[in-house]
Amino acid sequence: MTGAATFFSSATPVRWQQRSANAQPLLLSRTPVFDVASHGAILGPGMRYRLIAVNAGVAELEVETEQGLEIGYCPAQLIGAHRSANTRFTRPWAISMAVAAVAIAGGFAAWLI
Repeated sequence: MTGAATFFSSATPVRWQQRSANAQPLLLSRTPVFDVASHGAILGPGMRYRLIAVNAGVAELEVETEQGLEIGYCPAQLIGAHRSANTRFTRPWAISMAVAAVAIAGGFAAWLI
């Protein structure tokens, strides 16, 4: 699942995470278009997973199951992986724009006085 709209993707996936013990089970799709005819793994409480990529709000996960490793897809916000697909709105960029806005507003306020 790669392409121009992929904001997060790497050759080596991020570290393994563990689903919290009180989390609701999450049924993953086998395809990024959420095909209900054939579902993927169930990401249940306590299971290990890692985020492979996020593309257009769809998270690609690698899940450790009893049968081995499985790839599944779900809406990115369900696992807290939602971010802007527009890479220019990253955290450092947002902080620098906020500082610039404060400087401009301060200069404008000083000009009014």
